Amino acid sequence: MILPFDVAKTRLQTGAARGPLPQVMAGIVAADGWSALFVGWRAAVLRAFPANAGLFLGVELSSRVLRRFFGAPQPSRALEGPQG
Repeated sequence: MILPFDVAKTRLQTGAARGPLPQVMAGIVAADGWSALFVGWRAAVLRAFPANAGLFLGVELSSRVLRRFFGAPQPSRALEGPQG
């Protein structure tokens, strides 16, 4: 999961921590425990559902519109193999 690295990166960017990433992560765990590396996990997961639903809806609708205006793609003759 990328979230622990993102938490440490944010602390480095805001100036709340200094040093190399592994050292910052170890400092976070030592000061606040393992759960501090997963702050914001619930919000990220809850945000992912509607964001991905919107993405899939956009892909499906645009695919249907493009098929309506340009027709369905024809299969390539090269993929059919030898005739015989």
